[in-house]
Amino acid sequence: MPTPRRAKIQPIKASAKPSTADPNSGGAKSSVEDIALLAHSYWQARGCQGGSPDEDWLRAEQQLRANN
Repeated sequence: MPTPRRAKIQPIKASAKPSTADPNSGGAKSSVEDIALLAHSYWQARGCQGGSPDEDWLRAEQQLRANN
């Protein structure tokens, strides 16, 4: 039986796209893309191993919220 091949994951490139504004809050709100990019960078910083995607996502949301 042949060994299954793993898909090669391409790194997400940072975007120059600005955060979206939430008209109801009156302030800047991080976009889903911004959160995803930062969460992905946390995973890459761990050498693409271990950790929790959910924890990375929450950490990224908190970090971006603190910076706005």
